[in-house]
Amino acid sequence: MSIPVVTASPSRRGAYRMLVLTEFRLAWRCPIYLVPALAIPVLLLVIFGSIPSLTKPSKDFAGLSFFTVYTPTLMVLVLIFLALLNLPAQMATYREQGVLRRMSTTPVPASSLLGAQVAINVLFAVVSVALLLGVGASAFNLVLPTQFTWLVLSLALTVAAMFGIGLCIAAFAGSPRIANVIGGVLLYPLAFFSGLWGPVSVYPGVIGEIAKALPSGAGVEAIHASLGGHFPGWAALGVLAAYAVVFGAIAIRWFNWDVERSRIRRVRILALLTFTRSVMLPGNFSGEQVTLALRAGLPSRFEVEPAMRFKGRLFGLSTKPAGSDVIMVTTGTTGRGRAEVRVVRASGDTRVRIRSGGQVLYSALSVTRRVRRVLRDRADSLAGSQAPLAANPGNRKTKELP
Repeated sequence: MSIPVVTASPSRRGAYRMLVLTEFRLAWRCPIYLVPALAIPVLLLVIFGSIPSLTKPSKDFAGLSFFTVYTPTLMVLVLIFLALLNLPAQMATYREQGVLRRMSTTPVPASSLLGAQVAINVLFAVVSVALLLGVGASAFNLVLPTQFTWLVLSLALTVAAMFGIGLCIAAFAGSPRIANVIGGVLLYPLAFFSGLWGPVSVYPGVIGEIAKALPSGAGVEAIHASLGGHFPGWAALGVLAAYAVVFGAIAIRWFNWDVERSRIRRVRILALLTFTRSVMLPGNFSGEQVTLALRAGLPSRFEVEPAMRFKGRLFGLSTKPAGSDVIMVTTGTTGRGRAEVRVVRASGDTRVRIRSGGQVLYSALSVTRRVRRVLRDRADSLAGSQAPLAANPGNRKTKELP
């Protein structure tokens, strides 16, 4: 039994090389994140190396200088900039502009563009790390290891761990703005635990243990040991390998090339963070009456729409049309919260079930609480009227009901 071997055709390999070259030119022409990744670490290296007191051995760092201890942090900082800011923003831009979707119609798969982006960012990371080591060794007497095997292994696992996180951001971010926000939120804690504001070795107790459990802190620890010519340690290498495997698998599983599919998948995940509450109203009421009560009681920033307009879909989950006793309440100004309001008959009374969720948790809670408050405040008026609640449904300000 023969096993077919799939190989890339010469034309496809040539197309991939053209993609890599094109991505390199684009990154060089618009170095938004390359300047911080390449310039800031080298600038910090020159500043700290130019201060004589920081290049002298110190007892606080086991006979090493602050400059030697801080160099691994600058290497990891390069990877943080490239993995969390440059790569996700670029891939989110391509997805939003439809570049990936158009590439799917060509003989070259869209994954080739992702591979080209990863290759370019890894190339810049290698250049920046080599520049740090070269400048440090030639200008400030940084001692380089005689055996580079452990250093290469530590750098490779740190690159895999950090770029795994970056690919996860690229998988879930539907636009460059979202990618930048997520990357910016992760940037500061990872930079802090890498020792950017002080060597990791002097972090006290719990802070130091947290740093060792994060990819940035584990990467600094492994690179620091490698620069000293020692084995990085199984703990640091294990942490880096775990982050690389877990986040790499998540990125492969959830990565979407189309912006619509990416948005649907994102809201499905957000739909897991929902809140369900119920309100009992005395009497037999229809969905239309509850709709009018909400329109009269909710502020103007809220919009009450029939469920059929949304085709019965709450956060993109359900595909069945909603019944006549279901209405929708959305936040019209922010668009960050949505609540499904379902009217159900229960032993002669009316139960209103409120299920809400949103991109921000406080928005979902705010919607749920506001809807419950309005219905509770108007329960007596509903019970007393047993009739359509508002003659003018367009009036959305709070008013007394007949």
